[in-house]
Amino acid sequence: MTLVFYIYESFISDLDMDADNVSDQSKRKLNRNFTIEERNDKRKLHGYAVMDINNSDNTLKYGNYDLNVFRPPINLKKRYKKDIVKSEQIRISLKMTDDDELISDDEEAVQEEEDDDEVVGDIVKELKEVPFMESKRNVINKTVLYKPGDGIDIYIDQARYLPDSVTFSRLLIRGLNKTQNKVMNALKCFSDIDTSTRMAHDYNFRFEVRNENMVGKKPSLDPTTFLEIMIETIDRTDMNEKIVGFAYFPLFLALDGE
Repeated sequence: MTLVFYIYESFISDLDMDADNVSDQSKRKLNRNFTIEERNDKRKLHGYAVMDINNSDNTLKYGNYDLNVFRPPINLKKRYKKDIVKSEQIRISLKMTDDDELISDDEEAVQEEEDDDEVVGDIVKELKEVPFMESKRNVINKTVLYKPGDGIDIYIDQARYLPDSVTFSRLLIRGLNKTQNKVMNALKCFSDIDTSTRMAHDYNFRFEVRNENMVGKKPSLDPTTFLEIMIETIDRTDMNEKIVGFAYFPLFLALDGE
């Protein structure tokens, strides 16, 4: 098992950045190194430390350990001497639990259940308030049917709760049918670097399903058409192109909703 320790610098929000007193000069210099996103988060990653807590025989280590601090970005595969922050270390203490600190299995199970309920409640509350926007429209209007020549507009505003390793992201959308054949030409767009945050990337993307972007410019869509939506990025841990995730969305439903 590997432990990763994050060391952050705090943004001093109540500091007068226009002052000229010498005593706060170093604090103002520190604040100026924060990006807008880091200022909103009130912190920025200063460095990190990594420790393998298993011995060669897979038993657990215990005792005190001094760990080097490395400059970001985080690289769990390999760390270089040039990235070590000079004169900085953190001390980690690992110890065995005392008998009087242990609780019974029943007590632990009850506590875990209570903790899980609390976490689930918090997550449900957060999901209701943050990721989804309430809409008064009906999801399915059975009185409006698709006709040959009709167009469809697809809007994608954001991708939310992206992993920490995501940097700049690209959105790819294409249309496939049930036999995995392409029926709509692929379109791509990039996240807005001015408005996107670390966990939420803005696209504000409009995808028009029209005759001109169908394969062969057919007059109507295959009723089995579904959208393949993919998010790609450059992974900050190794700077390689990666697929963050993908989703599938059917464009058509039968009248019974199936």
